[in-house]
Amino acid sequence: MRTCRARGFLWYESELLASCGVRAAFSSRHGGYSPEPYQGLNLGLHVGDDEIAVLNNRLDYWQALGIEPDSATGARQVHGSRIMVVTGKDRGKGAASWDRALADTDGLVTLESGVPLFLLCAD
Repeated sequence: MRTCRARGFLWYESELLASCGVRAAFSSRHGGYSPEPYQGLNLGLHVGDDEIAVLNNRLDYWQALGIEPDSATGARQVHGSRIMVVTGKDRGKGAASWDRALADTDGLVTLESGVPLFLLCAD
């Protein structure tokens, strides 16, 4: 794992996946706008945090990663086993709205370049 820092954010990237041509970044709580009790970089629109704070967190974090904020594609995870194949037509679903995220899906995979995927995980 490689530690990365930019624009006030701290995240980790997998060197093993990078050697296979896949970029995988794991955020930390450093940076961001969320107030207590979320404090810092909360990226979840579904947990009761201030929506504007979360959208600003996503915008700035993804920009720090070099990702177009409106291109990120996310899922409404349900602790199930459904994995969805994401294509260009899904690009941006869930980036700015929990309701527009890919429903009832716990895993995402794509073969298309330029379709960044994101999932939300907690410690």
